[in-house]
Amino acid sequence: SVARGGLIASGYVVARRQATVAAEVTGRLIEVRIEEGQRVRRGEVLAVLEPTLARADYGAANARAAAAEADYAEAQRVLVRTRTLSEQGFASEAAMTTAQARYDAALAQRNAARSEAQRASAQLSRYEIRAPFSGVVVAKAAQPGEIISPVSAGGGFTRTGVCTIVDMSRSRRRGAGVGL
Repeated sequence: SVARGGLIASGYVVARRQATVAAEVTGRLIEVRIEEGQRVRRGEVLAVLEPTLARADYGAANARAAAAEADYAEAQRVLVRTRTLSEQGFASEAAMTTAQARYDAALAQRNAARSEAQRASAQLSRYEIRAPFSGVVVAKAAQPGEIISPVSAGGGFTRTGVCTIVDMSRSRRRGAGVGL
């Protein structure tokens, strides 16, 4: 029995945000770090794809960036030394022009190599599947070893989503209530 003035209500809770979390690139899952019912934070790594090629590109880009950085540092030392000698009358205008040109080319190569390394790092980060917002995992849709793709490839061997997350902290209630 319900006490006088009580409320009887029926309805359901609807999450304001829900997302099926997918990868940005196609790859084989090597790690799934979530289970149904688990709370996750925005940006948390939920799963990891095999990044073999991206890791190789990243390593090569960083090696090129380190080499370009060394060339730039050497060109900078030569330019400073040539400028000092030129001011003392021991270096020709041609030597100064050559040193400046070498410095400018090394600077451009260093900047290009840095940009390439940044792009490779960004590409590598795409192999980590992260939570788009904080919430609760309500469905786990993939296991390690499965192929994940951002688009449906047709057939049953490729998954498009890793899991579904809902944000219940911003939920709203729906339904009708009857007061007594």
